[in-house]
Amino acid sequence: MSLESVTLAEISPALDIWSLGCIVIEMITGKPPWHELDIEDILVRLAFEGSSPEIPESMSKKGKDFLRMCFMRPHCERWTADMLLDHPFIVDEELTSPFEQEELSPPSLSDDVVKAAELWSYRNGLQGNGKEFA
Repeated sequence: MSLESVTLAEISPALDIWSLGCIVIEMITGKPPWHELDIEDILVRLAFEGSSPEIPESMSKKGKDFLRMCFMRPHCERWTADMLLDHPFIVDEELTSPFEQEELSPPSLSDDVVKAAELWSYRNGLQGNGKEFA
């Protein structure tokens, strides 16, 4: 929940950005922000103290800045999804996976469409072209 959703009952795209920041924190730490608090304490922090979730110290400077943009107050100054997609935390970080980049690329849409059409044809007895289907 963001400050504006608690205090003003305002639901906007800025709330989604706040939530994104919370998800990033949970991905980094393995725990949601304020996991040690009950709901009443969280509401007090949001509504009366104007607190934002604590940004993990273990994050890079770029990561910390990314989260600051997710938790901007007032919410009208919070970065949009398009702005965050261009943030250095997203565009400048190198892939650190042990896999090769090619292995991580998803199949093309056309490959998926062809496979789905072949499977549909097979299931419906329209095999055509004399092809065998697995």
